[in-house]
Amino acid sequence: MKRKATLSLVIAGLALASTLLLLAAQGRFKRLQKTTVRSVDFTEVILPVNKLTAVKKITAISYRIVGIDRGVTLKGKFADFSLSNSHDPSSADDDYQLRAHSSDNPALQRYLKLRPESRRDNFYLSPRMDSYWPSSEYTYRGKPAQFTCNFIIHLEDAGNLTTKLEVIETSPEVKIGERLGKSAHTGPFPQFFLDIRQVPPTTEDRQELLEALEQTVKKDSNPVR
Repeated sequence: MKRKATLSLVIAGLALASTLLLLAAQGRFKRLQKTTVRSVDFTEVILPVNKLTAVKKITAISYRIVGIDRGVTLKGKFADFSLSNSHDPSSADDDYQLRAHSSDNPALQRYLKLRPESRRDNFYLSPRMDSYWPSSEYTYRGKPAQFTCNFIIHLEDAGNLTTKLEVIETSPEVKIGERLGKSAHTGPFPQFFLDIRQVPPTTEDRQELLEALEQTVKKDSNPVR
């Protein structure tokens, strides 16, 4: 009787250990931390140029319009991003997808309430595929977590020949190692996948892009009337 009880305890212990190992492999015990920064819901600035000028200056970053500085580039992490506008058929402006990932994103929620004509001159800035950078706000195991996101660049006429420029993050996510899991392609046995998790938007990345765009628009700008 005593041997049976001992065997049962051993089996239970092994089952518990196996469960804990599986949970660990799946990333259930991973601790992603967010550093303390001043959280800002809306990242925007009023530019001292009219909307047409702002649109042409930002367009020049990607399309090099004749008559506008052909040397316009964004600095730092944004230098290799791809810029498109709302008139580009390949631009990703799927409201369903945006709305599905807007619960922790007040700026995106506000944006989705705008009328379609208010988004007519928007731009989209996207990193290269599988491009991540060390986050200044998310850490994993004491080090900056690998972060990525897309951006909406929203321009709005603010009156008196000025323009409101707003930067909105979409699809912010971090990559924290690997996890054990299954998919339609793994068959009956689990495999290791990259552990990628959706997170609320950052503040510093939005502010960094806003400042870069503001400098680009203001550089040698002569308002287009």
